[in-house]
Amino acid sequence: MFFEDEHKQTVATITEPILAKKGSKSVIRANTSHKARIAGVYVFVSLKASTQRVVVTLAKKSDHQALLHHLYQVKRRAGKGRVYVTLDNDGAHHAKRLKRLAAKQGIHFRYLPSYSPDLNPAEEPLKQLKTYLRNRLFFTVEKLKQAIRTFFEQRNYTFDINVEGIYKNPAGVRSM
Repeated sequence: MFFEDEHKQTVATITEPILAKKGSKSVIRANTSHKARIAGVYVFVSLKASTQRVVVTLAKKSDHQALLHHLYQVKRRAGKGRVYVTLDNDGAHHAKRLKRLAAKQGIHFRYLPSYSPDLNPAEEPLKQLKTYLRNRLFFTVEKLKQAIRTFFEQRNYTFDINVEGIYKNPAGVRSM
């Protein structure tokens, strides 16, 4: 079972408060141009629940073609047999062509309830990625891509996420 999520990371610098000595000026170089807010890359992440390892694909846009390419990477790493992928309810995830082509490769979908990102453990690696990229300066998409690759390589594509804990007592979900 894999959990999939995607996120657009832009070249623009995301800043957070920093500590500085009283009376001193803190200086942060930031790329906040209009082009920087548009230029970026989509990061597709699929987390395998049993091994805590992720499959990562970088794409120029987030559509059913990019997702299908990512799912083929997931299937290649999973090997023979059926692969079940849990997705959120993004419109691209419901494309008929995507479902048909994925089924031919043995990839089957499960969908999370609407508006429930807390039930998707694949959100955690993306959250950690955003934290890692904060206060960093990028002027090109290639430099951003390299930083994203480095982030996942440093962690050996493995994340310690308590998947059971998410489903034992998910926030906002009641038993009926």
